[in-house]
Amino acid sequence: LHYRRSFWLLIIGLCHAYLLWAGDILVAYALCAFLVYWFRTIRPSRQLAIGLLLIAVPSLIMLAGYVSLEQWPDASVEDFMADWRPSEAQIDAELAAYRGGWLSQMDMRVPQALELQTFAFFFWSLWRASGLMLVGMALFTWGVLTAERSKRFYARLAAIGLLIGVPVVAYGALRNTAGGWELAYSRFGPGFQLNYWGSLLISSAYIALVMLFCLWGGLPRLRLALAAVGRTALTNYLLQTILATAIFYGFGLGL
Repeated sequence: LHYRRSFWLLIIGLCHAYLLWAGDILVAYALCAFLVYWFRTIRPSRQLAIGLLLIAVPSLIMLAGYVSLEQWPDASVEDFMADWRPSEAQIDAELAAYRGGWLSQMDMRVPQALELQTFAFFFWSLWRASGLMLVGMALFTWGVLTAERSKRFYARLAAIGLLIGVPVVAYGALRNTAGGWELAYSRFGPGFQLNYWGSLLISSAYIALVMLFCLWGGLPRLRLALAAVGRTALTNYLLQTILATAIFYGFGLGL
């Protein structure tokens, strides 16, 4: 059942990426789901530890890039700069492509989707998505994701996540802006690392706040409405793409 569901998630993701929006995440989720299934029976503490190690891999890759950037060939640096700070010509070309018809967008969408599903997957999403799935397995087993812990536990988790995570991410954004979003610092170095790890703390705070809302028991109609959204997560994800492309892309309003 798991592999059948994951297979169809992969098919839906491929259609989503190549037919509508290159920034799809479903393909990465499906591929990671094939792998993390084998860790479902190990102890939650091990799931958490392995998950955090996997999440650390992209961070270490970026740090390696940060300390070695000066030794990179000029052509490699130029490739990263073209992606990090595209020229006016590149921006105009992408705008023209996506303001065009559905078929004319393929020349831009297909290579973008392919890069995310190959290069970016092996250097980024494979590790972060798999790691977060394993962390989620552990939290689920411990009852953190099902409102089984105490209100005090969730209050502390929310406080830690917000009081540490928000300042860390905000400081990183301020430092990046002050430095003009310089390639080495902001793409690979501290400017990247602060947001990468701070985002996990903020996410834990979001979880805690949602669980506190569930334990509170108030606003039952709102809770039922939010639960319905949660049960239709895939539908809502795809609907967001349909609505946004209908507004912004050439086969829609072209805005």
